Amino acid sequence: MWQTSAQTLNISSSDVSDNSTGTGARTAEIQGLDGSFDLIQESINLNGTSTVTTSNQFLRVFRC
Repeated sequence: MWQTSAQTLNISSSDVSDNSTGTGARTAEIQGLDGSFDLIQESINLNGTSTVTTSNQFLRVFRC
């Protein structure tokens, strides 16, 4: 089932070391489409296992 409207996304990791000062991944790059089907991308600073919400609203995600 596809989303019918663009929404912000909640991103988290399963590893507490994935954060801005940790030894794991520090950011996630999300690429997709917005509500107008235009290409968008956003870099998210990870916060370990805590949820981080995107600033952009995504209708589809191609890659993260």
